[in-house]
Amino acid sequence: MAIASRALGRADLAESATAALRFIHSKLWRQRKVTGDLQGRRAHLDAYLDDYVFLVDAILELQQTRSTARSSKIRK
Repeated sequence: MAIASRALGRADLAESATAALRFIHSKLWRQRKVTGDLQGRRAHLDAYLDDYVFLVDAILELQQTRSTARSSKIRK
């Protein structure tokens, strides 16, 4: 969503990516660990290494999107 936000120039997609990250942080992040799934309302299994890699990539993409947006506002 963050990449699409930058490519299409749509702030609503960046907001959606931020909401998704907040959901992961509030529901799937427990005791310095990330869980890989949600069964019902309960985090169920520990995340695998690739889950962490995708999460870090998503966080970095969102930061890049925010940085690009701030730079655009400064230049105007």
